[in-house]
Amino acid sequence: MEQPNNGPQPKSTEQKKLEHKYKVLETGDVEVTQEQVLVFTWAQRDFLSLYRGNEKALEETRVVMGEEHKKKMQKQEEKILSQIEIMKPVIEESERLGKINYEKMIIAGMTKQLKDAIAAKEFNDQWWIQIWMPGKADRKKIIIESLNSEESKLYAKAVAKMKQKGIMK
Repeated sequence: MEQPNNGPQPKSTEQKKLEHKYKVLETGDVEVTQEQVLVFTWAQRDFLSLYRGNEKALEETRVVMGEEHKKKMQKQEEKILSQIEIMKPVIEESERLGKINYEKMIIAGMTKQLKDAIAAKEFNDQWWIQIWMPGKADRKKIIIESLNSEESKLYAKAVAKMKQKGIMK
């Protein structure tokens, strides 16, 4: 289905010349350059319409670039900046609380994993080596302090096993 064309159209279009140039690149790829010369013939009225259309587009562009538009854009910029200023402390607080919550989630997860590891029937060397040992000392301290007396005894036994196996010093 052809789309309707509302603008001026050339009276005729003629292809005068079609030329190909080939160049082999260092990689072995081939670059093909195609040059084509088209000649458009316009009816005088249609070409005048095309010219006036370009003048109108230029005028509209100048209006958009004019002082009135610039003032509107400055007002819009000020509104955006005021919104950013309102949002900035909210984002900062959100990031601060997000970090705190993330740390709590890590500690809760590590606590659960530690309790599972010390309660396990078989000692899992890999968990202690890959998860517990590389953990941050301040996190470990909080986790160990959260253990009850029975869990603390099991943890002490696990530490003793790690020292016997040479995993921990």
